[in-house]
Amino acid sequence: MQTNQINVNVFKKVIKKSTLNLALEFTRIKFKDGRLTSGMTTTGRDIITILDMPNTLITLSEQDEVEFNLGGLEKPLHTFDGFLKNYRQEIVGAKIYDETINTRIVFKPIVELEGETVSHQHTVGLVNPSMVEPFVLQSNQQGDIPYFFNMNLTTEHIREFENTKYEGGRFGKIYIKVINNKLYIDTTDQNNMYENDHLLLLSTQDVMFEDKIMCFEYQNFCHLLEVVKDELSSENPKQLCIAFGYIAEGNIGIIHIYDTEKTEQYFLTSRDI
Repeated sequence: MQTNQINVNVFKKVIKKSTLNLALEFTRIKFKDGRLTSGMTTTGRDIITILDMPNTLITLSEQDEVEFNLGGLEKPLHTFDGFLKNYRQEIVGAKIYDETINTRIVFKPIVELEGETVSHQHTVGLVNPSMVEPFVLQSNQQGDIPYFFNMNLTTEHIREFENTKYEGGRFGKIYIKVINNKLYIDTTDQNNMYENDHLLLLSTQDVMFEDKIMCFEYQNFCHLLEVVKDELSSENPKQLCIAFGYIAEGNIGIIHIYDTEKTEQYFLTSRDI
Protein backbone atom coordinates (compact mmCIF):
# COMPACT_ATOMS: atom_id res chain seq x y z
CA MET A 1 0.00 0.00 0.00
CA GLN A 2 1.28 3.43 -0.97
CA THR A 3 2.47 5.74 1.77
CA ASN A 4 1.25 9.29 1.26
CA GLN A 5 2.76 12.44 2.67
CA ILE A 6 0.18 14.63 4.41
CA ASN A 7 0.71 18.22 5.49
CA VAL A 8 -1.11 18.20 8.81
CA ASN A 9 -1.00 21.99 9.14
CA VAL A 10 -2.84 22.35 5.82
CA PHE A 11 -5.23 19.54 6.85
CA LYS A 12 -6.03 21.41 10.05
CA LYS A 13 -6.75 24.65 8.14
CA VAL A 14 -8.92 22.88 5.55
CA ILE A 15 -11.05 21.25 8.26
CA LYS A 16 -11.59 24.60 9.95
CA LYS A 17 -12.38 26.38 6.69
CA SER A 18 -14.71 23.74 5.28
CA THR A 19 -16.68 23.61 8.56
CA LEU A 20 -16.50 27.36 9.29
CA ASN A 21 -14.40 26.81 12.39
CA LEU A 22 -16.40 23.70 13.42
CA ALA A 23 -19.81 25.34 13.04
CA LEU A 24 -20.53 22.23 10.92
CA GLU A 25 -20.05 18.80 12.48
CA PHE A 26 -19.08 16.97 9.27
CA THR A 27 -16.97 17.69 6.24
CA ARG A 28 -16.22 16.03 2.90
CA ILE A 29 -12.90 16.81 1.21
CA LYS A 30 -12.22 15.57 -2.32
CA PHE A 31 -8.94 15.35 -4.19
CA LYS A 32 -8.79 15.11 -7.98
CA ASP A 33 -6.59 16.48 -10.78
CA GLY A 34 -4.36 18.33 -8.36
CA ARG A 35 -7.28 20.17 -6.73
CA LEU A 36 -8.85 20.04 -3.28
CA THR A 37 -12.58 20.73 -3.19
CA SER A 38 -15.28 20.84 -0.55
CA GLY A 39 -18.80 22.23 -0.45
CA MET A 40 -20.69 22.07 2.83
CA THR A 41 -23.85 23.58 4.28
CA THR A 42 -26.36 23.27 7.10
CA THR A 43 -29.81 21.76 6.64
CA GLY A 44 -31.24 25.29 6.76
CA ARG A 45 -28.50 26.62 4.44
CA ASP A 46 -27.73 29.48 6.80
CA ILE A 47 -24.03 28.60 6.38
CA ILE A 48 -22.33 27.62 3.12
CA THR A 49 -18.61 26.94 2.66
CA ILE A 50 -16.99 26.32 -0.73
CA LEU A 51 -13.31 25.41 -1.23
CA ASP A 52 -11.64 24.87 -4.61
CA MET A 53 -7.90 25.22 -4.29
CA PRO A 54 -4.62 23.58 -5.31
CA ASN A 55 -3.97 20.38 -3.37
CA THR A 56 -1.11 21.04 -0.98
CA LEU A 57 -2.53 18.68 1.64
CA ILE A 58 -1.60 15.21 0.39
CA THR A 59 0.76 13.70 -2.18
CA LEU A 60 -1.20 11.71 -4.76
CA SER A 61 -0.46 10.22 -8.15
CA GLU A 62 -2.15 11.88 -11.15
CA GLN A 63 -4.83 9.22 -11.55
CA ASP A 64 -5.80 9.08 -7.87
CA GLU A 65 -9.20 10.32 -6.73
CA VAL A 66 -9.59 10.37 -2.95
CA GLU A 67 -12.46 11.44 -0.70
CA PHE A 68 -12.23 12.06 3.04
CA ASN A 69 -15.49 12.01 5.02
CA LEU A 70 -14.81 13.33 8.49
CA GLY A 71 -16.81 13.70 11.69
CA GLY A 72 -15.84 14.04 15.35
CA LEU A 73 -13.52 16.76 14.16
CA GLU A 74 -11.99 17.67 17.51
CA LYS A 75 -10.02 14.41 17.42
CA PRO A 76 -8.10 14.95 14.18
CA LEU A 77 -7.46 18.58 15.09
CA HIS A 78 -6.08 17.47 18.46
CA THR A 79 -3.94 14.84 16.70
CA PHE A 80 -2.54 17.39 14.25
CA ASP A 81 -1.73 19.81 17.06
CA GLY A 82 0.20 16.96 18.72
CA PHE A 83 2.26 16.35 15.57
CA LEU A 84 3.14 20.03 15.34
CA LYS A 85 3.86 20.51 19.05
CA ASN A 86 5.36 17.21 20.20
CA TYR A 87 6.97 15.77 17.07
CA ARG A 88 7.54 19.12 15.34
CA GLN A 89 6.57 17.45 12.08
CA GLU A 90 4.37 19.27 9.58
CA ILE A 91 4.70 16.63 6.85
CA VAL A 92 3.75 13.17 8.14
CA GLY A 93 3.70 9.85 6.29
CA ALA A 94 0.28 8.20 6.25
CA LYS A 95 -1.58 5.26 4.73
CA ILE A 96 -5.23 5.41 3.70
CA TYR A 97 -7.27 2.28 4.41
CA ASP A 98 -10.38 2.34 2.24
CA GLU A 99 -12.10 -0.84 3.37
CA THR A 100 -15.88 -0.99 3.48
CA ILE A 101 -15.67 -1.12 7.27
CA ASN A 102 -13.23 0.93 9.34
CA THR A 103 -12.05 3.38 6.69
CA ARG A 104 -9.23 5.36 8.22
CA ILE A 105 -6.00 7.27 7.82
CA VAL A 106 -3.05 5.92 9.79
CA PHE A 107 -0.37 8.55 10.37
CA LYS A 108 3.18 7.35 10.99
CA PRO A 109 5.40 10.10 12.41
CA ILE A 110 9.08 9.15 12.49
CA VAL A 111 10.89 9.46 15.84
CA GLU A 112 14.15 8.43 17.47
CA LEU A 113 13.76 5.82 20.21
CA GLU A 114 16.66 4.16 22.05
CA GLY A 115 19.05 5.03 19.25
CA GLU A 116 16.80 3.69 16.50
CA THR A 117 14.46 5.32 14.02
CA VAL A 118 10.90 4.08 14.50
CA SER A 119 7.41 5.18 13.51
CA HIS A 120 4.46 5.71 15.83
CA GLN A 121 0.90 5.17 14.63
CA HIS A 122 -2.01 7.56 15.03
CA THR A 123 -5.36 6.68 13.49
CA VAL A 124 -7.96 9.17 12.28
CA GLY A 125 -11.19 7.41 11.43
CA LEU A 126 -13.30 8.32 8.41
CA VAL A 127 -17.07 8.21 8.82
CA ASN A 128 -19.65 6.59 6.58
CA PRO A 129 -20.34 8.88 3.57
CA SER A 130 -24.08 8.65 4.29
CA MET A 131 -23.51 10.60 7.52
CA VAL A 132 -21.92 13.48 5.62
CA GLU A 133 -24.25 13.50 2.60
CA PRO A 134 -27.03 15.65 4.18
CA PHE A 135 -24.50 18.47 4.67
CA VAL A 136 -22.85 18.35 1.25
CA LEU A 137 -23.68 21.31 -0.97
CA GLN A 138 -25.47 19.76 -3.93
CA SER A 139 -25.46 22.78 -6.22
CA ASN A 140 -23.90 26.21 -6.16
CA GLN A 141 -26.44 28.83 -7.19
CA GLN A 142 -24.73 31.65 -5.32
CA GLY A 143 -23.73 33.43 -8.54
CA ASP A 144 -27.32 34.66 -8.92
CA ILE A 145 -27.30 36.73 -5.73
CA PRO A 146 -27.90 40.47 -6.35
CA TYR A 147 -25.10 42.14 -4.41
CA PHE A 148 -25.44 45.78 -3.47
CA PHE A 149 -22.01 46.42 -1.91
CA ASN A 150 -18.56 44.84 -1.67
CA MET A 151 -15.20 45.87 -0.27
CA ASN A 152 -11.79 44.49 0.70
CA LEU A 153 -11.50 43.27 4.28
CA THR A 154 -8.83 44.89 6.42
CA THR A 155 -7.63 44.54 10.00
CA GLU A 156 -9.62 47.73 10.73
CA HIS A 157 -12.82 45.92 9.77
CA ILE A 158 -11.84 42.94 11.92
CA ARG A 159 -11.38 45.27 14.89
CA GLU A 160 -14.86 46.67 14.36
CA PHE A 161 -16.34 43.19 13.95
CA GLU A 162 -14.67 42.19 17.23
CA ASN A 163 -16.53 45.01 18.93
CA THR A 164 -19.81 43.28 18.10
CA LYS A 165 -18.96 40.39 20.41
CA TYR A 166 -19.48 42.42 23.55
CA GLU A 167 -23.16 43.08 22.90
CA GLY A 168 -24.33 40.71 20.17
CA GLY A 169 -23.79 37.64 22.32
CA ARG A 170 -26.38 38.79 24.84
CA PHE A 171 -29.30 38.12 22.51
CA GLY A 172 -27.78 35.94 19.79
CA LYS A 173 -28.12 38.28 16.80
CA ILE A 174 -26.22 40.87 14.82
CA TYR A 175 -27.65 43.18 12.18
CA ILE A 176 -26.34 44.56 8.91
CA LYS A 177 -28.08 47.85 8.16
CA VAL A 178 -28.24 50.33 5.31
CA ILE A 179 -29.27 53.73 6.66
CA ASN A 180 -29.23 56.81 4.44
CA ASN A 181 -26.81 55.12 1.99
CA LYS A 182 -24.33 54.09 4.69
CA LEU A 183 -23.51 50.54 5.77
CA TYR A 184 -23.50 49.64 9.46
CA ILE A 185 -23.25 46.63 11.72
CA ASP A 186 -25.54 46.87 14.73
CA THR A 187 -25.71 44.87 17.95
CA THR A 188 -28.81 46.57 19.28
CA ASP A 189 -31.68 44.14 19.86
CA GLN A 190 -34.35 45.33 17.43
CA ASN A 191 -37.06 43.72 19.57
CA ASN A 192 -36.17 45.72 22.67
CA MET A 193 -36.98 49.42 22.47
CA TYR A 194 -34.95 50.11 25.61
CA GLU A 195 -31.63 48.85 24.22
CA ASN A 196 -28.73 51.29 23.91
CA ASP A 197 -27.34 51.86 20.41
CA HIS A 198 -24.24 49.99 19.20
CA LEU A 199 -24.15 51.11 15.58
CA LEU A 200 -20.73 50.70 13.90
CA LEU A 201 -19.92 52.21 10.48
CA LEU A 202 -18.43 49.61 8.11
CA SER A 203 -17.43 51.86 5.21
CA THR A 204 -17.16 55.53 4.39
CA GLN A 205 -18.35 54.78 0.83
CA ASP A 206 -21.95 55.41 -0.14
CA VAL A 207 -24.17 52.37 -0.63
CA MET A 208 -26.61 52.66 -3.50
CA PHE A 209 -29.38 50.69 -1.86
CA GLU A 210 -32.61 51.30 -0.01
CA ASP A 211 -32.66 51.39 3.78
CA LYS A 212 -32.61 47.80 4.97
CA ILE A 213 -32.17 45.69 8.13
CA MET A 214 -30.81 42.15 7.82
CA CYS A 215 -30.47 39.92 10.87
CA PHE A 216 -27.83 37.18 11.20
CA GLU A 217 -27.17 34.46 13.76
CA TYR A 218 -24.56 35.73 16.20
CA GLN A 219 -22.73 32.41 16.58
CA ASN A 220 -22.49 31.94 12.81
CA PHE A 221 -20.96 35.39 12.49
CA CYS A 222 -18.41 34.59 15.22
CA HIS A 223 -17.40 31.35 13.47
CA LEU A 224 -16.95 33.29 10.23
CA LEU A 225 -14.89 35.92 12.03
CA GLU A 226 -12.48 33.29 13.40
CA VAL A 227 -11.85 31.87 9.91
CA VAL A 228 -11.18 35.37 8.54
CA LYS A 229 -8.85 36.25 11.42
CA ASP A 230 -6.86 33.04 10.92
CA GLU A 231 -6.38 33.82 7.24
CA LEU A 232 -5.45 37.47 7.67
CA SER A 233 -2.95 36.61 10.41
CA SER A 234 -1.28 33.81 8.41
CA GLU A 235 2.24 34.12 6.98
CA ASN A 236 1.07 34.80 3.41
CA PRO A 237 -2.54 35.96 3.77
CA LYS A 238 -4.92 36.06 0.85
CA GLN A 239 -6.76 39.26 0.08
CA LEU A 240 -10.28 38.69 1.36
CA CYS A 241 -13.35 40.56 0.15
CA ILE A 242 -16.79 40.86 1.68
CA ALA A 243 -19.99 41.36 -0.29
CA PHE A 244 -23.51 42.05 0.93
CA GLY A 245 -26.55 40.92 -1.01
CA TYR A 246 -30.30 40.83 -0.71
CA ILE A 247 -32.82 38.50 -2.33
CA ALA A 248 -36.21 40.24 -2.33
CA GLU A 249 -38.04 36.97 -2.92
CA GLY A 250 -37.87 35.44 0.52
CA ASN A 251 -36.49 38.58 2.19
CA ILE A 252 -33.02 36.99 2.51
CA GLY A 253 -29.85 38.90 3.31
CA ILE A 254 -26.44 37.49 2.38
CA ILE A 255 -22.92 37.99 3.74
CA HIS A 256 -20.33 36.58 1.33
CA ILE A 257 -16.61 36.46 2.10
CA TYR A 258 -14.16 35.23 -0.52
CA ASP A 259 -10.59 35.57 -1.73
CA THR A 260 -9.88 37.27 -5.05
CA GLU A 261 -9.47 33.95 -6.94
CA LYS A 262 -12.47 32.43 -5.11
CA THR A 263 -10.50 29.42 -3.92
CA GLU A 264 -12.45 29.77 -0.68
CA GLN A 265 -15.91 31.23 -0.17
CA TYR A 266 -18.15 31.57 2.86
CA PHE A 267 -21.82 32.55 2.93
CA LEU A 268 -24.14 33.46 5.79
CA THR A 269 -27.86 33.89 5.16
CA SER A 270 -30.11 36.01 7.32
CA ARG A 271 -32.79 34.98 9.79
CA ASP A 272 -35.95 36.59 11.09
CA ILE A 273 -35.42 39.75 13.12
